[in-house]
Amino acid sequence: MTLPPYIELPGSNTYRYPFPLRNCVSQTFLLPASRDRLQAVTDRWLNSVPGSEWRFEPLLPYVVCNPFWIAEVGWQPEGQGFMHETDFNFGFFVACFRGKEFDHVAYAPAYLVVDNPLTVSTGREIWGWRKVYGEMEYVAGTYEPSAAKTWVSKSYGPRQDIELAEVARILKPPSWGPNSNQASWEDFIGILKTALGDLVLGVGTAIERLLLHLKSQNMNVMHLMQLRSAEDPAVASYQALIEAPMQITAMHYAYLLPADFGVQLTDYPSYPLISDLGITVDANNVATSVLSYQLNFDAVLQAGKVLAKA
Repeated sequence: MTLPPYIELPGSNTYRYPFPLRNCVSQTFLLPASRDRLQAVTDRWLNSVPGSEWRFEPLLPYVVCNPFWIAEVGWQPEGQGFMHETDFNFGFFVACFRGKEFDHVAYAPAYLVVDNPLTVSTGREIWGWRKVYGEMEYVAGTYEPSAAKTWVSKSYGPRQDIELAEVARILKPPSWGPNSNQASWEDFIGILKTALGDLVLGVGTAIERLLLHLKSQNMNVMHLMQLRSAEDPAVASYQALIEAPMQITAMHYAYLLPADFGVQLTDYPSYPLISDLGITVDANNVATSVLSYQLNFDAVLQAGKVLAKA
């Protein structure tokens, strides 16, 4: 079947890939979570496309909290300019099986707040990124996000209006700054392997697969691309499993961050970060990071691959 050309409509706010990303700064906080809850999320989200030969399972019982700011997002044709984007995402790594055989590792971003409405429409339309538009609180004088807000329903009811509310906040330890240690990419991989080996005894195969995935500097990202039917709101007129790589083109630095970073979370009915992903929190809904690091790099968001569609 020959597909028709995409109709480029002025004002549609959907840009053409691939997207070069320049001067990306990514913080990662590894939060303990329930494997059973992550499996339930994966089954509902990625394992439900009819006729798919692929199956996905959580690689490790951890959720990645990833504040991520990009100085310049370009588009095609090149030379037309750039835009800024700041993200606050929560996802997890999945093992991808083709039939019964393990094939590779990918990242599954489940909750994602961004501060640029243009990248919301573009990411959703092309790949199925689960982006919502929100507002960020930044570290003074920077684009480093310290907290994220988006529109939520704090309860369900006939008179309940949605409102802008905070869903996540990074809590920095007093040791932030002087105890940050810069490392090469190879040093960083070694640090990560040692930390995960100490924390997740008995899952050495999963750790090795994750490390090989990270070392390739080619982050495969899993999405569910779907369009709600105009005729029946309970069905999808198009549904597909999409995998798209974010290829790192230059790694500028890697920092191991000090211990005891925390992430303050909320659990609203329309945005149930804690209960949906099974994140382990204390009585104040604070999740403690067991491993924290920061990267600075350039990358390119590439075309996606359709693994299955219905």
